[in-house]
Amino acid sequence: MIYCEECSSYTCGCPEAKEIKSLRQQLETERVRLAACGGVAMANTPESAAKAREMLPQYRSASCDDVAAAVDREMALRQQLTDSQKREVMLRDALHAIAIEIATENLSAITVLKKCFRMADEALAATEPKP
Repeated sequence: MIYCEECSSYTCGCPEAKEIKSLRQQLETERVRLAACGGVAMANTPESAAKAREMLPQYRSASCDDVAAAVDREMALRQQLTDSQKREVMLRDALHAIAIEIATENLSAITVLKKCFRMADEALAATEPKP
């Protein structure tokens, strides 16, 4: 409640009291918007991001949408890194298999190179991301 000094009342209808009430409501809305933006910023898994983005429309802001877009980019980059690390392991395993296969055969240098290129191409093709 707002106490009006001019009217000596808590329930006056003067414009100043109405403006103060309106400003306090706006301040509270902005406080919740800021908290929502912080929640979206901290939610960086698909599940937590979806949950954090569930909010009433009056609490969504352009800044919150910008933060959500940055979090989406972070999640995408993390997924790319994970995929690249898996691919690296697969390629190392394939190269190791090539080395073992070549070491067990008595081949000419040209044949070894041809075989290396063919097996490397097959290994790369096997690690290509599937759409």
